Amino acid sequence: MAGVSDLNRSDVNASSNGDASRARFAPTHRRSVRVATPMALASTPRSASVGYMTTKRRGRVSTAKPKADARPETLKTFSATLDEHAGEPVGFDDVVVRLAVTRVAIKQLKAARADLFAHVKRAYEVGHRVVPEAGMELRMTNPGEPTAVRAVASAVAKKADPDAWKRAQVRKRWVAVAAPASVELACPVIETPPTREFIAPAEAVILYKEHPAWEKLRRLADQEEELIERLDKIAANFGWDGEPMVFADGWSVGLVRLQFSSDRLAETDPALFDQLAETSVRQAPSRLVVRRVTDTGDEDDGD
Repeated sequence: MAGVSDLNRSDVNASSNGDASRARFAPTHRRSVRVATPMALASTPRSASVGYMTTKRRGRVSTAKPKADARPETLKTFSATLDEHAGEPVGFDDVVVRLAVTRVAIKQLKAARADLFAHVKRAYEVGHRVVPEAGMELRMTNPGEPTAVRAVASAVAKKADPDAWKRAQVRKRWVAVAAPASVELACPVIETPPTREFIAPAEAVILYKEHPAWEKLRRLADQEEELIERLDKIAANFGWDGEPMVFADGWSVGLVRLQFSSDRLAETDPALFDQLAETSVRQAPSRLVVRRVTDTGDEDDGD
């Protein structure tokens, strides 16, 4: 796959050296990290295909501007500090940039597949159930069982009692990476089916199931997981709690985030929970799936 192999480099070999290494990820206000002689990462071998250019960015997934509480270092300088402390290349900046690039490519491919799936849905809506030319059938799944849920919405809790809302914050897994608004990521170009106003049912189903781009999408998804595992490894080795870090150049990365939990509110402020809670019914909707006529099980790939 064009460009994808360039994103998949050697494993990160970060190592932990006690409490001093953990200070590398200390919050900015503690100013635990001081870079006396910043290492120039340009001298460290990197992959040009996953680098970034300081030009106006097009088609970005997400961007970040430097915040008032941003770290004093740029992403590269911070990464160099980790390299210096570990005594070997950790590659923190490489992993962050590659994850950003990978996610841009994934988003582009998912958007292309969603556009194609619209034609598959149209075929189903006009009565197509079996597409003999493709050896596929279109089937709508049954909706999930309805479940009554009693909960408090975040906005409602925050308005009623901001302090109680803060006490009900919990850490949730949320891997996020954002590039500066001034950065254009060098993403691989992956061929996808061309966008057309009308695609015949048989062709739409075949393209949706068998176009080579979707295999590349699966490979990119695997690569994304590998990069996240590398970030987890670095976090474990250097004592990073995973909370978002924003760097002086606008790059940001995080593994978790704080968010409101209705269940936590019920524990910390039960009286307020009882006062504000509302009951709603939740139910997983029906989904259109495309599967081979000979399949015995559903393929859960309908969008």
